[in-house]
Amino acid sequence: MDGHLLRRLSLELESVLRYARLEKIKSLSPDVYSFQFYTNRGKEFLVLRSGRQKNLLFLASSSFSTNQPAESKAMLLRKYFQGHRLRKMVMQPFSRKIWMLFETEKAFTRKIPWLLLDLREGSSLHFLSEEETPEEEVLSWPANDELSSALVEWRQWPVLTPDLRKTLALLDNRDAIALLADLHEGGGEIFYYTNPETQRLCHISSWPLPKDLKQDWLEYKAENPVVPLAEAGNQFVFAEIVHEKDSLLETLKKRYLKKLKKKEAFLEAEQEKLNRMCLEREKGLLLQNNLWRFDKNAKMDE
Repeated sequence: MDGHLLRRLSLELESVLRYARLEKIKSLSPDVYSFQFYTNRGKEFLVLRSGRQKNLLFLASSSFSTNQPAESKAMLLRKYFQGHRLRKMVMQPFSRKIWMLFETEKAFTRKIPWLLLDLREGSSLHFLSEEETPEEEVLSWPANDELSSALVEWRQWPVLTPDLRKTLALLDNRDAIALLADLHEGGGEIFYYTNPETQRLCHISSWPLPKDLKQDWLEYKAENPVVPLAEAGNQFVFAEIVHEKDSLLETLKKRYLKKLKKKEAFLEAEQEKLNRMCLEREKGLLLQNNLWRFDKNAKMDE
């Protein structure tokens, strides 16, 4: 998820989740967590899929359940944050982090619990002292005359994200400067692209893609990133969880059938053995009724 897109989403989250109560925390999979908030407009579900690639943060309109037992980390987060109101959010979009501070009744002697939503590493609990309180990112933007050198030394400029660098490389200097100025100011429309054949989302961006990057995709616009990101969550997060669940069920089914066939073969062998024993029943009874005729001390081959 691009830092500029997360920056835009952060502004929306701050207005939607301000003073909202965190009602439920669910682990939908090891890298997907759902946070159910009760806001002034009803229930909102903030979903985080973490990872080095394909990470995503979005607001879902409804709950999603996998009926899986909660992980220990989810239970730990519930202990400190569930049932409490959100007091403060600290945005660090280009570090891919959002910090959340909740109003708690517990008195902590020195350090305060913070909930960290890290798009790379996942959600976690941190006890921080007053000196360690997270701060908003201070964004530094390259000047117009140093844009060319900044694209070479881009590690010094967190705002020059990989997606942005791809776009700037295809623009002339004047258009590149204008795009940076628009992003610096913030706001504006969100652009999202779909495959004309499958109608599936291909990309979401805080700026319009150049022709060489958008290929033959269809371009749409939105006032904010909430709706396109929610659709991306439906298509790529929830759908993948369902697919993984179906794959797991198919694997368990194959494993069960394999065990069933092995048991069936064992029972068939036992049945055959029992049938042979039944055929020898008359001989056995005859032998049983005449054992008294033999000398118990006699040694006989059969």
